[in-house]
Amino acid sequence: MQPGQRRIIVEPSGNMRSMARQVLQGKLLIAAGAMFIMFLLLRIPVTVIDNLFGIQMDMTQNPAFLQTLHDMGMSDSDIQALDLTYKVSPISAVYTFIMTGPFLLGLKEMSLKLFRGGQIEYGDAFNGFNRFTKALGIFAWTSLLELGWLLLPIVVNLLVALFMPMLALLMIFTVPAGIVMMIMAMIAYSQSYYLVVDDPSLGAVAAVKISKTIMLGNKNKFLALVCSYLGWLILAGIANGIIMSIGSMLGSSWIIAAVFQAIGLLPIAAVYAYLYGGMAAYHELLVGNIQGQVVLETSKRSGERRQPFM
Repeated sequence: MQPGQRRIIVEPSGNMRSMARQVLQGKLLIAAGAMFIMFLLLRIPVTVIDNLFGIQMDMTQNPAFLQTLHDMGMSDSDIQALDLTYKVSPISAVYTFIMTGPFLLGLKEMSLKLFRGGQIEYGDAFNGFNRFTKALGIFAWTSLLELGWLLLPIVVNLLVALFMPMLALLMIFTVPAGIVMMIMAMIAYSQSYYLVVDDPSLGAVAAVKISKTIMLGNKNKFLALVCSYLGWLILAGIANGIIMSIGSMLGSSWIIAAVFQAIGLLPIAAVYAYLYGGMAAYHELLVGNIQGQVVLETSKRSGERRQPFM
């Protein structure tokens, strides 16, 4: 690849999913087990912390929410029959913020190791904690940038509305615009963890910057790949919902809820192992570690055209 060129992936999503299935043969249980460990340690402690130290919240004390339920045709007795109370603690939010980055780094490193023919084990879920500061830095920096993109059109709309109040109605467009911009930012920064795995000397900010660069022209393909898993994700979500419903029917204890929440994570973990396999294939194509349907594109300033590259 010549200087000033970048790789544009044109590989069909089905081919990348097929690559994932091949590398997961005989190793799906371990990969899904590592995913399950991540979900378990991100979700269950939050449930425990919220229920032990959380502040009681009651949605029925919100007049606007109550009016919405009444508008839906629900009577006061119907609303009282619902369990609309929950507990929330800022401690759980801090815990999630601190733990998510290292787990993401460890699992993405595991998926690359799997794709490159290495042996994986359940403990790979914790490998990201070996570079805790860097993983936390990537998660914090990308979260801040994504939040900025989400709020940008909304804040601009609010500022303009101070001088032209009628333009406040544009909020129905600026909120969806902010969500779209945030999603595109998430895709642009998606390779940051993989880049740190490939080059541990990279800093968090540098990894995010390089990810943004190599994802130019590749965001649509990444989105298409993730969307191609949508059916599996919906099925896993339905299975999770059924299991959680069974738990709620067996009792209102938060301990029972935590147990069934853990069980419900099993189908989600299996699908995420498959998803991470596909995303690892995408990364390997993107950086040129495997051959596939890729186009080399030069900078527009050079005046050169795309060259097919296999």
